[in-house]
Amino acid sequence: MADQALDNLARQVMLDAARLEYGSLIEKLPELDFSPEFERKMKPLIRQADHPAQHRLLRTGRLIAALAALLLLLTVATAAAGYDLWRRMAE
Repeated sequence: MADQALDNLARQVMLDAARLEYGSLIEKLPELDFSPEFERKMKPLIRQADHPAQHRLLRTGRLIAALAALLLLLTVATAAAGYDLWRRMAE
């Protein structure tokens, strides 16, 4: 099913549930039209919700890469200052 068809089906299910819950108090719920900018901002969140393990793995990979870059930068900075960081740690 296309995304638009699934959205329409979800809206219809929510309308039916609201009618069952509230009976005649609600004649018809208004259709919600979102701005294109809002929908553009929501797409990454929807993708992340669809594949949470993949995004967790990607986030972990970014963290490991950042830590490795920080360690490399620290090593280069201490070497430039005249210290051998790894030798001192080994001693």
